[in-house]
Amino acid sequence: MSRPRIIIVVLSLATLASLLYCCTTYAGHTASACTPANSTLGFGAIFAVSPHYSPRRPSLLWAANLTGLDIVIPELPDWSVGDVEAFKAKDRQSTVSVGSAKAWLGHLEILKEYATK
Repeated sequence: MSRPRIIIVVLSLATLASLLYCCTTYAGHTASACTPANSTLGFGAIFAVSPHYSPRRPSLLWAANLTGLDIVIPELPDWSVGDVEAFKAKDRQSTVSVGSAKAWLGHLEILKEYATK
């Protein structure tokens, strides 16, 4: 083997070894030391905002089941036009869309649910 080829092979092996070492350690801990504390990642609970009619809800539940995470999806009310209007600014100059208002209302409902647990 020629000298330049040997240098390339040695540098490639050193780079590969460095990448493997960096990928298996993080902040001085091995990958096995960075496993989640439990099925809620060390938190008291994992809450998700997802109305019953959301097309994303089945995928969210599938991913939670696949990863072994316990995700709580409280039932959210069907927000009325009155709920959305009550959320918007009272000066009628609000630029909050209906979807954004419902998302905010859903998050507020989740916070209420969390506070009662």
